[in-house]
Amino acid sequence: MRTRGPIAAAAVSALLLGATACAVPAQVPGAPPAPPAPTAPTAAPTIVADPVTAGPTGPTATTGAPDAPASVAPGPAATGAAEADPLAGWQEIVTPNGTATFRIPPDWSADVGGGDLVDYDGFTRWSNSIAISDADGARQLRYWDGPGDDVGASSAFGVVAQERIATLDAEELAAAGGGSPYLEHWARAWWDGGADGGEVRAHVAVTPQHAEGEPPSAAFSDGHRLISFGALRTMASEEAAIEWLESDEAARLFEIVRTLDLHGAPVDAMPLQG
Repeated sequence: MRTRGPIAAAAVSALLLGATACAVPAQVPGAPPAPPAPTAPTAAPTIVADPVTAGPTGPTATTGAPDAPASVAPGPAATGAAEADPLAGWQEIVTPNGTATFRIPPDWSADVGGGDLVDYDGFTRWSNSIAISDADGARQLRYWDGPGDDVGASSAFGVVAQERIATLDAEELAAAGGGSPYLEHWARAWWDGGADGGEVRAHVAVTPQHAEGEPPSAAFSDGHRLISFGALRTMASEEAAIEWLESDEAARLFEIVRTLDLHGAPVDAMPLQG
């Protein structure tokens, strides 16, 4: 079953940019590197890659070898009963049709919504849309999933922090098609844009694995639908973007996006009727 949908790139961007998140379509990367031994997540992002300038790109599908990760830890570390859960007390948020869950701090809030969409095959699909706000009510990031289309990608970018996360367990991976590289997901903090005087964007989001020399994509797949979960900030310069990506605010957003757990729900999953 194809996962294309009727949402044009501009519509997806308008939906996500309005709540500081970015939906750039999923990429099909090359074979991912074998991850080293799991490591605990760092308290705050640190620079792990210098800015890269690549040639102009078309659709975001790529086939090159993936870039070498700075740190690898498969999801929240299993530390044993003796060590306290650093996210104890965080709320669990569930999408209306059960496609995913994630966690947010206890004093944050989530505006859970969604609606029906008709894809290019003429089938009605459900699209989830969840806006997340901090304790002061300021919109910080958004979760979205549903049908989507490919668009181009920026050629200038730099990765500031990244961590491999386990969004799908072995059974869910098998149901989604098993060992495809695009089902390997990462929490990443990066900037892109700025070429020819354009705006510079700072992202903290879940991404698929991407090829060396290509920027990360702020949209990815669970094998059934296009998904975006993250935050976007427009910055005055590359230096300002890096400064924000290394801040405590960005580190907290990084903690949130790395809690994403996908459930491999079928493409036609609809909300449960109460």
